[in-house]
Amino acid sequence: MAKDAALIDKELQLYWDVELAVPTTTNPLHTTHGTFELSVGAGVVPNDSYYLGIPLAVRAGFHLTETLALEGAFTYLIGLDSDLHAFLKQQNLLQNVHKPPQMFMLGAVDLVYSPFHGKVGIFASKLSSFDIGLAIGAGVVGANLDGDNPYDLLTETAILPAGHWGAVLRFYVSDWMAIRWDYRQFAYMPENAVLFPVEFTLSASFMLN
Repeated sequence: MAKDAALIDKELQLYWDVELAVPTTTNPLHTTHGTFELSVGAGVVPNDSYYLGIPLAVRAGFHLTETLALEGAFTYLIGLDSDLHAFLKQQNLLQNVHKPPQMFMLGAVDLVYSPFHGKVGIFASKLSSFDIGLAIGAGVVGANLDGDNPYDLLTETAILPAGHWGAVLRFYVSDWMAIRWDYRQFAYMPENAVLFPVEFTLSASFMLN
């Protein structure tokens, strides 16, 4: 009987291995090597004390390997006053003071390294995959700067160099589409101090062979 039980255990082990042991990095559900990726999305720049930036972002990249991609990005920023800035305006506290820079554009070229891959089940009916990557590169920040004129207007426009780094999470919906979350941080010097704006975006990403 013990011998029979061992045979049954062996058969059950083979069954459960097939059902549950789904490799994460071998036999990938979606391959990206040699594909172009186009992403369109929107988000927020939350860490500016005076302006709330709403980014409208477009990214285009080419996957050199399964884990490495070269990517370019352009973001147009819709600038809204923060609650603090609106309060200062209402109280007429911004007359004859130096205004903070207001960003209107972000651009960058990045290398994106995505070594972390996984698979996930959706409602016990579908198996999909995701990857997590790190990005680093260089770019530019377009900003309106205070011209210190008597009319209190932002009159000087500057395109400034910037460092750039961040992270990306892709969740694959199909072979050609993914939902993508991006975190990016810039470092640039508009005047006499270095600023570190953070950009969060949620995008629809399309894979083109």
